[in-house]
Amino acid sequence: MKMVTPSWFDLMGLSPDAPKDEAGIKKEAKNIKALIEHEMKNGIPVDQIVLGGFSQGGAPSLYTALTCPHPLAGIVALSCWPPLHRAFPQAAKCSGKDLKLWSVVTSARVQFKTYPGVMHSCCPQGMAALLPPV
Repeated sequence: MKMVTPSWFDLMGLSPDAPKDEAGIKKEAKNIKALIEHEMKNGIPVDQIVLGGFSQGGAPSLYTALTCPHPLAGIVALSCWPPLHRAFPQAAKCSGKDLKLWSVVTSARVQFKTYPGVMHSCCPQGMAALLPPV
């Protein structure tokens, strides 16, 4: 199954072993890094920049965060996967159960949350966990 999409990068399949659009993923990471640089040049401190995305938008956000030379404030990645995960062996072996290992390897403060019954979607509880009360 190959799915050519008008955004982010092409999906060659949904299994972990499916071929990856490496050039497309790296191109999107380059675009996101250019946005980060633009924000920094406009006075936004890098420690106040958070990347985020859902599904195919979360994947390049994860890749960008793993390859960004700047220490970002954080990343919110919903219903997505780490693209080109073999380039990051420490990430490829982690799951929600192994996040303590990921935190040790990357010095990151990681929270992994799941919500029963929620598949490839968002839910009010998930949004409440991300956003401050208004």
